[in-house]
Amino acid sequence: MASTLPGESSAHPADEAQALRDEIEQTRERLGDTVEQLAAKADVKKQARAGAARLGERARVAVARARGQAMLTAAKARKTAPGQARHALDKGARTAREQRGPLAAAVGALVAALAALIIWKRRKRS
Repeated sequence: MASTLPGESSAHPADEAQALRDEIEQTRERLGDTVEQLAAKADVKKQARAGAARLGERARVAVARARGQAMLTAAKARKTAPGQARHALDKGARTAREQRGPLAAAVGALVAALAALIIWKRRKRS
């Protein structure tokens, strides 16, 4: 029965070499995943598109909400007296117009940001 000294392994050298190769391969895979994640975070264009998509979705929700509010107001107005109906319709129209302003501003800011990003990218390439 052979004894092993501290620092020596009882495993065969071929087994140790294979274990090291496996560990190196796993490390390479983890490193590759990390590099991909870092590249995704550094992709400014992709980040801008994602931000634009989020902003667009928020704008669509705001428009739908304003449209729903206007429809509710109009429905209520139909049930009231003619004078009250005119007032309610005016209020609904005013609400819809008020919601349109922030939406237009958000879309304008988004377009400006995307234009600035495109210009910046083109200048960076030159």
